[in-house]
Formats: sequence, C-alpha cells, structure tokens
Amino acid sequence: MKTTVNLGEKGKAVAQHYLQISQNNCLAIGVLFPDGAIGYYTSPGIQADSLFDIGSISKTFTAQVILKLVSENKLSLSDSVDVFLPLPKGVYPTIEMLLTHTAGYKHLTPVEITVPSLLIKSYARANVYRGIQEKAVIKALSKRNHTRACGYSYSDFAYAILAVVANRITGKNIMTLLQELIDDYRMKNTHVISTDNRVKS
Repeated sequence: MKTTVNLGEKGKAVAQHYLQISQNNCLAIGVLFPDGAIGYYTSPGIQADSLFDIGSISKTFTAQVILKLVSENKLSLSDSVDVFLPLPKGVYPTIEMLLTHTAGYKHLTPVEITVPSLLIKSYARANVYRGIQEKAVIKALSKRNHTRACGYSYSDFAYAILAVVANRITGKNIMTLLQELIDDYRMKNTHVISTDNRVKS
C-alpha cells in the first residue's frame, strides 16, 4: 500500500522559489519516491476543483497521442515522416527519432517559425509555436533532411513535426487531440490552456 506524505518545509521552500518567479500562479508539487510513497505540496489557492494547464509537458501528451495512433496501426515508429507529409524527395527522420529527440534538431527553432513570431508577438512573450501554420512546419522540415539517428538532444521542433503528422492522420488539430486524451484519462483537473494554440492546416 502506498503512503502519502506532505513534503513539509522542503516542499514549501521549493514552491516559494518558483512562486516568486510567477507570483500570480499557484503551484502543486507531486513526488513519487522509490519505495512507492507519494509526496505532495500545494500552495495556498489550490482547490479541489483547480485546473492545471499541461504547459511544457505537452510533449508527453503529444507522445501519447502518437503512441495511440501506433496502437491503432495508423503509423509505425519506423515510418519516415515523409510518408505522411508532402515533402520534397529526401531522407527524413522517423517517428521514433522525433519522439526520442534523436533526429538531430537539437534546440533548433527554424527561422521560418521564429521570424514570424518575432514580428507578430515577440519571442520572449509567447510560445513561438502558438498558432503555427502546418505549412510553416513542413517548409522548415523540407530544408532540413536527416540521414541517421543522432545522440539525444531536446527538440521543440521535433514535436511540432509530430503534431503535424497527427493532424494529417486524424484530420484533427493537436489541441483537439490533446483534449481528447485528457478526457479519455478522466483528468478532470487538467486542461489545454488555449483552444487557439494549435497546428492549423
């Protein structure tokens, strides 16, 4: 049987550090210990019906969307992305490379995506992929062929590509797919922060 413990002063100290950075927000911390115990801390303002947006772990949810499509035999991890996307002839990364951050894109944010975001809303103030057009992702990918898997290197761009692939296969934008996943798992306190944050065709 798992035990549940309050993280106490240590949890409070960690929470206060982050709350000083973003003072208008609340924070909940959950920790699963090796012995199976669950630790938690919730800052003032957290209620039983509080909603949490998926934020930076949208990649985890996007990966689950892709793996669900794999389980439905709608794609394979070994498939190259040009199987699904209208790309010029070339060698492109596989679904698995994109999922595992081994496609070689590193921390690349293509200029085709960065520049419009800078002009419209400023890079520092918003996610550059917010409201991105599918054609912008495809254009950026078409200029960046990759022939083999590389070492692990975290990549936002890789997951923008996966969002476009999911869109092409299902006909649904990634935000709709993420919300469906949240609903399927009955995560009633979890939501997608904005319905206009999507890859559009």
